[in-house]
Amino acid sequence: MSNDQKIMDKFVEQTQEILVLKDLNRKLKIENDRCKEIAERDGKDYSDIVRKLKIAVEALKDAHYNACSCCNSSDEVEEHCQNAIKEIEGSID
Repeated sequence: MSNDQKIMDKFVEQTQEILVLKDLNRKLKIENDRCKEIAERDGKDYSDIVRKLKIAVEALKDAHYNACSCCNSSDEVEEHCQNAIKEIEGSID
């Protein structure tokens, strides 16, 4: 297998991982909204749920960073990943 093919395969693999993470982020936002609605309807404090969701967001951020070779090959988070991280963090308000 040529070096170009290996690079392309790695790119495709990382792209698939990032798409999975985006889908997980979407599901996390839906779950967060649903939990808030239930808690507000029942008049309960949902801070524990939000705390757990924030832990999940941190795990998603770590997974995104690890899936992105341009970020994990240097000590800086690239702009496209900064945008993805902002989107992930926005799922918890």
